Amino acid sequence: MSIRSFFILILCFLVSLLTHKLYIIVKSQFVKESTKYILYWIPMWNSNTFGFGADKYDLFKNCKYKNCYATHDRRLIPLDKFDAIVFHGAEYDVSYKRPSIRHSHQRYIFANMESPMSSYPVDLDLYALFYNWTMTYRKDSDIFMPYGYVIKNKTGYVMPTIESIKNRTKLVAWITSHCYTPNKREILVHNLRLYVNTDIYGMCGTYNCPTDTSKRKRPTDCYSFIVKHYKFYFSFENSHCKDYVTEKLYMLLERDIVPIVYGDVDYDAVAPPHSVIVADKFQSVRELANYILFLNENITEYLKYFEWKKYYSIDRSKDKAACKLCEMLNDPLEPPNVYRDINNWWFGENFNSCKKVAELSNITQQICPY
Repeated sequence: MSIRSFFILILCFLVSLLTHKLYIIVKSQFVKESTKYILYWIPMWNSNTFGFGADKYDLFKNCKYKNCYATHDRRLIPLDKFDAIVFHGAEYDVSYKRPSIRHSHQRYIFANMESPMSSYPVDLDLYALFYNWTMTYRKDSDIFMPYGYVIKNKTGYVMPTIESIKNRTKLVAWITSHCYTPNKREILVHNLRLYVNTDIYGMCGTYNCPTDTSKRKRPTDCYSFIVKHYKFYFSFENSHCKDYVTEKLYMLLERDIVPIVYGDVDYDAVAPPHSVIVADKFQSVRELANYILFLNENITEYLKYFEWKKYYSIDRSKDKAACKLCEMLNDPLEPPNVYRDINNWWFGENFNSCKKVAELSNITQQICPY
């Protein structure tokens, strides 16, 4: 090889190396600039991860778009550089200051997982023309974030045996800490107890779950205890509001117990087929009680409420909502939108997003003739 050829080879190598390093720098800068930053302005019920269970890039690792970064750290970057700021609508009121600066590219998001009945003290009239998107359990939200999904079963399911069900010597359980509710569920339970043995746990009852002093208990431990001893559980919502169905349903569907549900949703649309007993479909408390007692005596019929688990399972993660948020931030054609009257959207005209007692079903009218 001639000296000239050698120098040409060295020159080509240096140019290649320089180009590669330049590409890395440019790529790194592109990744940094293309990151969509999401700020949780206040915690959601003391959760800095806003109930998602993860933050930063981890929240979006299974998404189509993975370039989003979620945090509660307001000092991470300048405030006007965040692409979205999420506010917990049930807690965000005048006691929390608004962001000091707002850039036109930013999206302000109204997030809420509580019913309007629980959000009422917050004056949303103060936030006209403030929010761009909504992220709630309601199906008409810009970002739909339900408490759970029904998905195709990915794992095998083994049905409970007749003997295992017979070993459950108790009938109905209910855990509750809200003793008086807008939809009067406590009165429905009181009347059902006239016909059906029901044990009430929590602040409104006389029963307590066994404690394990050897380790710190988690809330789910109580449900595990109940499933071992009871056949049914009252998965009653505290209010009849549009699309409002909570973990009270999905946590129990994950277990081998039959939920008895009470709420203003189409349970055929949000629960697997033949998986729940819908209280509102019965004409009277006595009719519902008789059906519970019938299933208690007919184990074969009772077990049919678990057939769905051969084909479906429950997903309680918030991954889909997180991915949708990241996708919308990456879509240049996504309209910014502005809610001119978020109060009307959430509470409805004359507060009609939730039903009054007089508007509830026959079974409720029978016990609450208001």
